[in-house]
This record gives sequence, structure tokens and C-alpha cells, in this order.
Amino acid sequence: MLKHTKISLIIRGVLFAALGIFCLCSPKGTLEGIAWIIGICLIAVGVVTFFLGRKGDKGVDTMYLISAILMAAVGVVVIIRPQIIAIILGVLIVFEGVEFLIQAIRCQKSGVRHWGMILVVSLIIIAFGLWAVFTPWVGATLLSLIVGIGSIGIAVDCFAMLAGLGRLERFFHEEKKMIGE
Repeated sequence: MLKHTKISLIIRGVLFAALGIFCLCSPKGTLEGIAWIIGICLIAVGVVTFFLGRKGDKGVDTMYLISAILMAAVGVVVIIRPQIIAIILGVLIVFEGVEFLIQAIRCQKSGVRHWGMILVVSLIIIAFGLWAVFTPWVGATLLSLIVGIGSIGIAVDCFAMLAGLGRLERFFHEEKKMIGE
């Protein structure tokens, strides 16, 4: 499971970083162009997460599979209906932020050094996601900046999780041992 999780985090981190950089460097791009790129990235992340998340612990499998299906579905919807991108992306960013918030708590319990950074960035991700959901009338430039910052935050959390993954796996292994005894 560790190998698949590492690959998933690397791919997610790189794709969200690329999306964030694109959105920040080209904020005046058209909504349709941004929607296509975001849609393609979300479909790719969904497909990768679906295939890599099928191995390992059953509880983790379900979360990864649901997340993968939702990401791919949101990607398709964003391509078809670019005008609803703010709300859909805001919700997606909130869900990603909550996922990393939960991971930050797990990291803190297992003694991972970077858990505080993951926690803070997760809260920022959630705030930007909520902002996009509750202010969908913002212009394409501001939306691009919000999505860019949120996407880079997700990438930062992916790489921070990658840095603490070994310790987190040891923590879960020790918990399983204690439960089994």
C-alpha cells in the first residue's frame, strides 16, 4: 500500500501544482480554457487514484475509490458546463482540504514532524474552497487565482504527506498489532 500511496501523492501533487501554476500565471484566461484544463486534470487524477487506490486496507480503498469517482465525474461536468466551475471546484477544494485535515490529525498522533504545516495549509484550502462556493459570481480572474492558490495548497499537502508517510505507516502497523493482540 505504501508504494501505491506514494505514487498517488506524487501524481496528485504534480497535477495540482501544474494546475495551480497555470491558474496563477494566466489569470485572464477564459473560463472555458481553464475549465478544460481543470476537467482534464481532475479526470486524470480520478483515474490514477481509482487504479492505485484499489489495493490495501479496505477502509482506505473505499475512500480512495469514492474520491476517484467523484474527481473524474466533476472533471467531466466542468468540461461540459464551465459556468458552474466555481461552485464545483470550491466543493472539491473543501473536500480535499478536509481529507488533508484528517490526515494532519493522523500525522500528529503518529509523531510526524510536518503535521502542523499540513493542518494550517488544510485550513487555508478549506477557506479558499468555501470562498469559491459562496461567491460564484466572482470574475474569471479572481476565480483563477482562488483555484490556483487552492491547487498549490493541495500540492503542498501532498508532498508534506509524502515526507511523513513512513512514520504514518509504522503508526498504523503498530495499531494493527495492538488490536490483533
